Amino acid sequence: MMLPSDLRPVIRSLRRCAPAALLSLAACADGGPTSVLPPGPTSGYAALAIGIHHGCGILAGEGAFCWGLNVAGELGDGSRNTSLSPVRVAGGSDFVALTLAGGHSCALSSNGQAWCWGSGARGALGVGDTADRAAPGPVAGGLTFRALDAGGAFTCGVDSSGAAWCWGANSQGQLGDGTRTDSAVPVRVAGGGRYVAIAAGAAHACAVESSGGARCWGANGHGELGDGTTENRDEPVAVRDRDGFVGIAVGASHSCALAAAGSVWCWGENVAGQLGDGQPGPGPHIFRAEPVRAAMPVPAVQIDAGTGHTCALGTEGSAYCWGWNVDGQIGDGEIGNRSIPSKVATTERFVRLTAGLAAGCGIREDGRAWCWGRNEDGELGDGAGAHHQFPAPVQLP
Repeated sequence: MMLPSDLRPVIRSLRRCAPAALLSLAACADGGPTSVLPPGPTSGYAALAIGIHHGCGILAGEGAFCWGLNVAGELGDGSRNTSLSPVRVAGGSDFVALTLAGGHSCALSSNGQAWCWGSGARGALGVGDTADRAAPGPVAGGLTFRALDAGGAFTCGVDSSGAAWCWGANSQGQLGDGTRTDSAVPVRVAGGGRYVAIAAGAAHACAVESSGGARCWGANGHGELGDGTTENRDEPVAVRDRDGFVGIAVGASHSCALAAAGSVWCWGENVAGQLGDGQPGPGPHIFRAEPVRAAMPVPAVQIDAGTGHTCALGTEGSAYCWGWNVDGQIGDGEIGNRSIPSKVATTERFVRLTAGLAAGCGIREDGRAWCWGRNEDGELGDGAGAHHQFPAPVQLP
């Protein structure tokens, strides 16, 4: 559920490195290899996001569009009309990044302003109340964000100074402010940390510190905070024994982080193999409270997580997914959970990817996009409502 804008920390981490070819590894001054994220598309879909029942994309030079279920206004076009084809988000011409959850959507504009729309339950939109909105409304507080991610009835972001803020539901401490009280406006995550990336799940969140460490807060019944326990936390705790991270992704009850060298480390629930280390539950590996390394066959340059699956973009442009696979969200043409990364069955080479509830998508260098997995509400954007075990092209408006 990580925003395309959350990939900026990967790029920032490369500033000390020598220039490198796209989709390759660059040698840094300290001798360690660093995975290089290729430039994003300048035409077609510049960004894409998938939620539970809807999808959205930013079309270069034309603004934001959404499709799928629209019962709470999550398509942002001012209506409550479900659409299998892309509809224009009202006032979204300046959006540069998107993030979607179950019933709400959020975006960043080019000046760092955060906007949200859809279900306002428990304050998830951050606009000061709990009302639904069928068009984008500005998040309260006048903050300037550089990263944003929507979770289950809550949203979190990193502001321009590196401080983390969250708003919405907080019954399990997922706002990280030391309380269990919902908030319809942003509250600062406790601890005074400085972060470069953030991700929100069903009821927990994680962020990457500027030092490369990771901290998590909220629900922890499956070890998804990575601190070696299963105790919920209403303030950030450090993920154990690992650092050097540049990216983060969070599913319903699991978390994964991308290391600078391209390795992927995951922790939390593993009943469907979503940690990718080849040892799924049930049994002693049903969850891991500390990071384990996913068995990626190549270094990764980007990661994202759905409810019970994880996807990574390899250095050669292929997408790899693992975990829950009842609707084809692994994209390898078969049904059945995967405990190690499986290559998405396509010859296309991607420069961006995203994962949703039970789906995944990739964007090619020219802005053409493909999605796979669950499509019951038209969330894959192909103009139909059938699931896809192989990638299918996303419609252009």
